[in-house]
Amino acid sequence: MSGSADNAAMRVALVIGIHHRELEYGQKVADLLIDSNIQMLRIDEGLPQQMEYGGKSFYYSTYLREIYLQVHQQIKNKIDLLIDLHTGINEAKRCADIYCNNIRLLDSIHELLAKNDTNKGFPDSGPVQFIQITDKNTGNEEGRQSPVCHTTIPRRVWAADEYRYVGLEIYLQDPDKGKEAAWRYGSRLINIILKAAKQ
Repeated sequence: MSGSADNAAMRVALVIGIHHRELEYGQKVADLLIDSNIQMLRIDEGLPQQMEYGGKSFYYSTYLREIYLQVHQQIKNKIDLLIDLHTGINEAKRCADIYCNNIRLLDSIHELLAKNDTNKGFPDSGPVQFIQITDKNTGNEEGRQSPVCHTTIPRRVWAADEYRYVGLEIYLQDPDKGKEAAWRYGSRLINIILKAAKQ
């Protein structure tokens, strides 16, 4: 993507379409970020949803890991930040989860969201939840109350030495690509992640 020199010092990639049904939404959000100097990684042949594997979770996990390892090989030593965009469904109201193993980055994103009032202009949006990715034998850092998760994404991606990984899951009220407000909501969250990563 072409863009301003604003983010020139930080090399950023946005991956869309890991799951095939998320690709249209990801493309709509990416179109709004055209001037943000973000490299877009578009996965045209992404995975079906896990439920479509009919209980064969081993095959799903294997294919998922393989896609992420291919992304890792493509971007390592070329970027500083990887934003991995996904969608889910929440019919009650739009909301989001942000996943990262880097606590400092999660805290910075949280602080910026609080200062910028992300829901301004998005009155039908719910809260953003911040979740630390950890190894299976690791819990919260001492004294922290934030939730943790374990993932089938390979560790060399979510805990990469070469770049920082942030997973962003936008929960849409409408399936498929969503509507314009949902695209703007996703792009606003990505811009806040970018600002936090530059601090």
